[in-house]
Parts: sequence; C-alpha cells; structure tokens
Amino acid sequence: MRKKCRGIGYQKINIALSISTLLLNNNNIVSTRAQCNPCDSNPNGFVVVPSTGCTKYVSCQNGQATGNEQTCNGGLIFDPNIKGCNWDYMATCPPDPTGCDGNDTEDEESKAEVGSSSKKEKVECDLPLCAPGQTGTVVVPHTDCGQYVSCSNGVPGTPNFCSPGQAYSPQIQACNILSQVVCPPPPSCPPSVSPTYTPTITKEPKSPEPTVTDEMAGDPLAPSLPSPSTSSQSGGNETVSFITPDLLQGVYVIDAHLDANKIMITRELFNGGRPVTSTASTFDYNSFKNSLHTMITTPIDNKSFYIGSGQQTNGRVYGLVNIAAFLSQSVVDSIQHGSCDEINKEVVNGVLPLSNACGQNGLDYQEPSTLCLLDEEKYACNIEWEMRAQAETVGKNPPPFFCSSAKETDGFTGYWDYVLESENRDGPTANRNGKTDVQGCCWWGRGVLHSKGICQYGKLNHFLGKKSADEGRPSLFPDVDFCLEPWSVCSHEKYPDIKWIAGLFRWVMDVQTYRVEDYDYIDQLIRFVDGGFEDWSFIHRVSGIVTQGCHAPPCIQGAEFDGMLRKDMFVKTLQLFGLKINDVSENSRRGCFENVMLHLLVKSGLPGSRQCLILRYILFAKLNFFVRLETPL
Repeated sequence: MRKKCRGIGYQKINIALSISTLLLNNNNIVSTRAQCNPCDSNPNGFVVVPSTGCTKYVSCQNGQATGNEQTCNGGLIFDPNIKGCNWDYMATCPPDPTGCDGNDTEDEESKAEVGSSSKKEKVECDLPLCAPGQTGTVVVPHTDCGQYVSCSNGVPGTPNFCSPGQAYSPQIQACNILSQVVCPPPPSCPPSVSPTYTPTITKEPKSPEPTVTDEMAGDPLAPSLPSPSTSSQSGGNETVSFITPDLLQGVYVIDAHLDANKIMITRELFNGGRPVTSTASTFDYNSFKNSLHTMITTPIDNKSFYIGSGQQTNGRVYGLVNIAAFLSQSVVDSIQHGSCDEINKEVVNGVLPLSNACGQNGLDYQEPSTLCLLDEEKYACNIEWEMRAQAETVGKNPPPFFCSSAKETDGFTGYWDYVLESENRDGPTANRNGKTDVQGCCWWGRGVLHSKGICQYGKLNHFLGKKSADEGRPSLFPDVDFCLEPWSVCSHEKYPDIKWIAGLFRWVMDVQTYRVEDYDYIDQLIRFVDGGFEDWSFIHRVSGIVTQGCHAPPCIQGAEFDGMLRKDMFVKTLQLFGLKINDVSENSRRGCFENVMLHLLVKSGLPGSRQCLILRYILFAKLNFFVRLETPL
C-alpha cells in the first residue's frame, strides 16, 4: 500500500512532463473552420479551437490566432485552468461559442484581404522608426510590439520579429511571453503628415528552427541574452530573444505541476497549516507564481531562474527541486513569520538587543563584504547615517526593527523586556558585533528570501532599480532607489511583488551561480536528483550559502545556524510537490509511529476487524499528520 501511494508522486511528474511533448505537436489550421473567432473569448492567451471537443487549442495575440493549432494526445484535453493538456476527467471543456458549428467555410482570399485592409486602417501616417540622433532598440509603431528595430544615430536597421506568442518588451529590451509585456501605445500622428508610408513589414517571416548546441546541452544554466542593439546579419528575420521553445515548455510543465498541488502548497507553506481562505495574506500563491514567471523569462545580467531543460533526462525535476529549495529557505526566512522584514531573534548575553537591526548571527549589515563576493563590494550602497525607517509591525514581542540617528535615541539602545513589553534602557546593550545604537542600521533583511546588508541592497539597485535605469540598462523597477529606500522591498504601492522578485533575484545571483573551489550549486542539484534524493548534505550546504554566504557552515564562529529546521522544511516542500524522497531519519520516525500504533491496537483487545479498520484510517491520514508535525511553531 505504501509503494502505491508513493508512486502517485512520480505519476504526477510524468503527467506534467508529458506536456512538454504535447505543446510542440503542430497541425496546420484548417481553413474550413466556422465563421467565428475563437480568440473572442480570450484575446491574449491560449483558447480551445471550437468543434474539437477541447482536443485542440491555439495561441491568441490581440484577438487573432497566431501560429498553428496544437493537439492534445489521446485521453487528454485542453484545460484552461492550467493552460495545457490535462486528463479529461480532471478538466472541464467549455461549450463552443454561439455560431461556431464547424460547418461553414471561409474564403482564404477574402480573409487575407480583410487582414491586410485592417492593417492599412491602423497606419494613419508616416512615422519615422527612429528619432533624430537616437541610438538603441525601439518598437516598430502599429505592430503591437511584434516588431522592433535597432537605431544608430537616428538610422534604423532591419526590423526584427518576435516569435508567435511573444512581443518585444522595452523593459528588458528583448522578446518575452505576452503575459510579461506591457506594450506602449503607438505615437500620435502629426496632423500635417500624409499616410504615404507604413513601417510595417507585411511579409511573414520564417522563424528559425530551434537548435540546441552541444555547449548549451551541457550547460544547465539558461542561455545568454544576445545584445539587443545588434542587428541580425541574415536579413533581420531572426528573433533576438531570451525566450526559447525549451524555456516555454519548461514554464508550462512547471505551471501544471505547481497548480496541481496549489491547495496543499498554499495551506502548508503560505498559510502555516491553516485552511485556505479568501482573505489576503503577506505571501500568496499567485504573487509567487507571477514573480517566478518574471524571473524565469527575464534575463538579469544574462541569468535567470533555473528550471532545467527538456534536453536532460530529469531536466524538469531539476527545476522543481530548485523551486522547492528556494521556497523552503523562504519559509524559514520570512513566510513562517508572516513578515517581509527580518525578525529580531538573536539573544546576546541572555537578552535581546534592539541593536540587532545592525546585524544578527555574526553578520554586520554595514560591512560591504557581508553576503557578497570580493568583486561585488563595488555595488554596496553608501550608508545614510541620518536615515530613519521602521519594519512592518507583526506583533509586540519582539518589536519590529527600526533605525534612526544616535541623537534620537540619546546615543544608545537597550534590550527588549518581555515582561514589561518595552525597551529596557538601564544602559547600552550591544549586539554580537558590539553595536550599541541603530544609527545607519537600516539594512536588515527584507524580502521573501532576505536581502541583508549594504552590498545586497546595492546589487538590487544596480541590476533591478534606479541605478540600472539611470545607466541606460534594462530595469524592472526604474523608479525605485533601493539604496535610498531599502524599505521599498516590503512596502511599495506600485510594485507589491518586489518582495518576491527581490528574493528570487538573490537566489539567482547568490545561490544558482555559487561556484567556490570544488563546489558548484547547479552541479550539486543535479547530483542530488540523479542520486535519488539521498544526499541531504545538498540542502545543508545551500542553507549555509543563504544564511552565512558559504557552503560549509558554520562559517562564522559562534553564529547560530538553523540548518536542521531548513532541511526539514525542504523535505516537507518536496513532499508537497509530490516528489518521492528517501530520507532515512524521516522513514525511521514514521516506521516507529506505525509500530507504536499497531502495538496499542493489539493491546486494546478490540476485535480484529475493528483493529484493521482503525489501522487503515491511521495509515490513510499519516502523511497529512507528519506534514503538520513538521510545520514549525
């Protein structure tokens, strides 16, 4: 019975992985389709092709079908909830729109004439592709961001095309999936200009066949982003894009698997074991998944969140385990506390200093070297000694971190008195590093995976914030200066998901790319999966990288290291993902539980049939029991 239950986890994986082979099966769109537009129900995204019983679907862009129909294999139908093929008994096929009976015939020539005339109607004037003296990449007007061109001193190059289902994103200066692109409105036409020229290329470009080189297949990291300012040398029809068919497949597969376990993930990870409700929480599933999409498809310094490759035997499992490792570390850092801000928790000499805002567990948040490599210290923010900030309140005990000038605190801070529920100011109380006030100490951990210290915030600003935009580089948050407003990570009205993006960014930049001596994170991740989930030193080393900046903890003398808590949360997350694991300590504990229950039943004197019935209920409920047992208080 146990083997059958554990096999369900891999069955889910196999179902999800099968989607990767379904999404690229192309069939030509039949011209004898009904006189209706399937994209009317969803102008941008995937929709069911009418009169096919949901066995076929197509991608829509701006209300028009793009590319070819996709066909689900036998026994599967298109599921709008997961945006992919699913078992027919797990999906509900929506009814065909009124008038879509599949019997009418459209005239291809008239259809082409209508399409061309509609394009002509969009173009109202002669618009220059590049402004005088302009250098950089711009969207071709009136193409809904489907085309872009490189300008050099006001001279346009050859326009480039984005692949079907993608559009050019001015924010990252590359093609991206439609859900991640905000296309700017076309410029207005000057009233004195007559419509004598259209910048739109009407000839349909041929998309290049996707190829995977030996170098790409051997490198588990995502491919590098070509320079967006370089024009294609083969006529301009090749798409300069970070998005590949393999990457899109990976997004669909990961989405299908996460959505299949959404309720348990939400309840056990985001809600701390509490039932799922409609009330808003600090961390929610949809924000997590949307932010994950962004970091998978958006190259940051030519790096993105790793989800494996379909070219690898266990490629998508590598991606799921990478997500599980990230989530488990995030739960311990912030989610379990319900707070985006770091919690004051390090006891020093028997008390809880308020100056822990300046650094905990042996870390000094004012030092440029904290949680940064030597060549990264150049990114560090300048310390603003008069800056004032306070963390978001999550309760009285302990109080939230705050920072202010020494003058405002009379030159020192004390410790937190749990009995009086107030600060004890009998005298200065130092943290582990000897700091006795909170001046210039606004750099405590923030984000779902905590960014700590002036170097971490400087990296955020350099790659994602205002500094990146000021220097002419792509920026996700061009109007956020993380060095002047570090609290924006947790409380920015315009960008509420910064806390997720910042955490994923730190994972990409600090964990995925961690290569020191003989240790390589991606290599160790692959070995852990291929080895059957047995070498638990993998997550021990990951926890060291996250908390102390090294892969062989403890790396800081006397610092607290919560490695066991993080390992248990990783095990729990893998289970919630439906992955089969081999944890000896966990198996022995559960085996002991079963033996104790059986012993008590035998001693109870109940009839044998009643004992079997009770034992059956115990075995049925034990997985949920242990999942809750492992939830930290």
